[in-house]
Amino acid sequence: LARIVNVYGENLSRFKPRTYTLFFVTCDIICLVLQALGGGIASTADDQSGSDLGRNIMMAGLVFQVVSLSLFTLAATEFGFRVRKHRGQWNPRYLTIVNTRLFKAFLIGKFSSYLA
Repeated sequence: LARIVNVYGENLSRFKPRTYTLFFVTCDIICLVLQALGGGIASTADDQSGSDLGRNIMMAGLVFQVVSLSLFTLAATEFGFRVRKHRGQWNPRYLTIVNTRLFKAFLIGKFSSYLA
């Protein structure tokens, strides 16, 4: 998302591109640590309460991951609406890239069909 913000223009974004990267990478790390910690505790537990604790920590990691993914989707959608609304205010440096079919395919997830 940070790269796409750079291409279309920081002026269209609610946050700086670096903020997106720092926030969502931090969320991913927290998710991974919680899930790994919970898995480790659950697998080495000697009793049911230790196993339950590990499972609950893993679930917290999964819930946090779903929440952060939902926030990312919300941020990307909101930025997409801003880009669409302010079409004439895109970053002029990258207009040739933005108007290519390859870039548009990348945005909608069809990039792999161009590689085949």
